[in-house]
This record gives sequence, structure tokens and C-alpha cells, in this order.
Amino acid sequence: MTMEEKDKCWIESPISYWDEEEIDVNPCKRLLYLTKQYDFEKAIQCLRNFASYETKPHLLPDEFLRTAAHYAAMHQDGEAALTEIVKKVDSDCLTTPDEDKITPLHLSARYHSDKSWQQNFELTQRTNNELRFSLSRFKDSNGDTCAHWAARNAQNPKMVLTVREKSSSVCWNWKNSRNETVLHYALQYCSQMSSLTEILKQRDIESYMFAEEDVDGNTAAHFAARNENSGYRHFRKISKMRTDSSANHWLKCMNKKDETVLHLAALHGSPSLASKLIQLASENPKTLREWYELKDKQGNTFLHALARSEGKDSVLLEALNLKAASPNQKQPKRQELIASLEQNMPENAPQPQENQENQAKAQHEKSRSVASTASQGRQPDNSDVSRVLLCQNKRKSTVLHYAVENCERETIEKLLKAMKTLAGILICCD
Repeated sequence: MTMEEKDKCWIESPISYWDEEEIDVNPCKRLLYLTKQYDFEKAIQCLRNFASYETKPHLLPDEFLRTAAHYAAMHQDGEAALTEIVKKVDSDCLTTPDEDKITPLHLSARYHSDKSWQQNFELTQRTNNELRFSLSRFKDSNGDTCAHWAARNAQNPKMVLTVREKSSSVCWNWKNSRNETVLHYALQYCSQMSSLTEILKQRDIESYMFAEEDVDGNTAAHFAARNENSGYRHFRKISKMRTDSSANHWLKCMNKKDETVLHLAALHGSPSLASKLIQLASENPKTLREWYELKDKQGNTFLHALARSEGKDSVLLEALNLKAASPNQKQPKRQELIASLEQNMPENAPQPQENQENQAKAQHEKSRSVASTASQGRQPDNSDVSRVLLCQNKRKSTVLHYAVENCERETIEKLLKAMKTLAGILICCD
């Protein structure tokens, strides 16, 4: 199931084990069957036909304890059906949990409009006056509240603000079982830059919330770095809210996988954001060396992350102080790449066997600082570029390996020309 489909509905094709004859006899089964098929027009008609039956409509649970209300709530096209179900049955169906303690109110917060969710919420208020003050305890089996679900609403990114209005000002720091807060989710999943800006302007978001960590050690900045819709101004806001923002501490803050905010922005963020954060990291020439050497627990530098992420060729070249490549070139074929390598190979380049004999010496050279000259205020020369491109992670994959897989041909050619020597490339295997 693609992310786009996941944004539209929770389960792509729910399975039903009933046959047509069985559901025709029992209208309650028919209602559940139709909503599981996401055939909401027929489901609404089925509800309206209940007047001709002797029995009052009631919601049958399936094997997962989900009712027709759950299936209407988990699809963006099910708003009208859910409204009709609540009208014909009872608003209590909105707070009925399935086997994972997920209610239609949770699902509606993620897949429906803020107007629809607010209307349903107000209906539950009439039957349960305490619900407004217990939304923080109204959690699914993962500990997610309605606010967590609302923060992942891709179609209506302002839904989380609606839920916040109906709950309390501290909802931003509500935590699930992984210590992920509502603010964490909002920063990672908000699909509109304008909505993200509005969220960060909320006066009840306090500075300590940006330092909160989940079980993996991720802070608010780590979550924001995973959002391709995050902009540099959002990180400026985060840095101002952090009490430890001196010397860009928040930018180099590591999670338990030793991933920095820069690692995650390079891999998941937009090219413009990655470029801005790299510029921010390199403002102090004395600390530039650290950024090239910082590795996560898999041995990846932020350059590995850039090379793994498609569409960031210009950012990778910028990080290496090279001229940006044209974005319209096609990927090279393997034969073309090998030919390019051979054309750029120096005539007096040592053979693989000779390289193997000198491997210890080469490793010693590579272990020296990638940005040794940068610490003196100068950009890396070709030798430095060679070292960072041939820097290996724990899988023995180099930055150049990932660049060959994901970058455009012109970018690869620029990288090869920047290499001081290509003698070790052909024998450097992952």
C-alpha cells in the first residue's frame, strides 16, 4: 500500500467472508459488508431502508471487533456514511474500540475533515460530559490519542489544531507508548508548509517540548527533518525554542542510532532544506571537519545520506564544493559507467593486486581528516573529495557507490573528475 493510498484509507481492501445470500437476509450484516467494501452510497441506502425492517439497526462487529462505523471512519470518502450511521444508531458507536482499542473517533481524526470530526465529537459530548477532559486517556493500543491520529491527517493538516481546541493546551506533549508526542507527529507528518508554520506559532507550545525524546532518542528536530515539507524557517523556530541551541547543538544532536538532524534531513528532507542545514553546519570552519566525520551506527556520514536520496545531486556537489549538475540527465547504464571509469583512470594507475599490497598504507591515509584543510579555513581539495567519496560504512558501501545508484550521469562524471586518483574504485566492493 503506497503512502498516497495510506493517506486516503487505513486498510486498502478489507476481507469479508460472507456470501451475497447471507448478507441479503440480514440487513445488519449487509451494512457491515458494504462499508468494508467502501461502497458508501449503498451503505447509506441500506441504512435508510431499515425503516422497512422490523428490527432497529445495530452495528455488528467483525472478527477484529470493527463495526460499520470503523470502516466508514477509516476512509476519506466515508464521512457521509459515518454521519448517517451515527444518526440511525447512536453516537456511542464513535467511541467503541476494536481489538486494537482504535475507535471511529480516532480514525475520523485522521481521514475526515475537521468539520466532520468536530460534529461527531460534539455528539459524544452530549452523552459523555467527561470526554472532553479524558481525551488524553482515550488511547489506542499504541498509546496514540485522537490528537496523534489528527496530526497524521494528510488531507486536512489543520485537523490537529481542531482536536487541540477540543482537548487542552497540554495536548502537544501527550505521549504514546514510544514517548512520541503530538508535536513530534505534527512536525513529521504535516503536509502543508503553511499549516506547519501555524502549528509552530501556537503559544501553548513551550520550549521544553522541543527537547522531549522518544524511545529512540529522537527530538522534535529529528522528526521535523523527516518531513519533506519542512522549511528552513521552521528549523530556525525550533532552534530558537531550544535552550541548548548554542553552537547549533540541536543540529548535531544524535538519536540512539547516532543519526544527527543533518543525517535525517539529507535523507528525507527537501533539497533546499538539506542545503540550508549544510550551510548552517559549515558556518564555523573549525567544526566543519566534525560534520564530514560524524557517522551513525551503520557508519554512514551525511554524504552517504545525500547520495542515497534521489533528487539531491546539486546538494551533494555543493557539499563537496563542486559545480551543480544538470537535473535533466538520464541514469547511466552500467556499461557506460564502467567506460567512464576506464577513460578517467590514469595510465600509471596501480593494478588491483598492487592496491591490495598497499592497502594498509591507503587505510592510514583515509583515516586522516576529510576536512583537514577546511579546519584552516579552506575548502576540501581533490584529495579530500577522494577520501569522503571512498568513505565506507559498515556494509563497505561508499558514498560513490550510492551516488552511482541514485545520481544523474553528469553528477557522477563530476565526482569522478574531482577524484585525485581512481585507482581504488574498481576494487572497492560492497
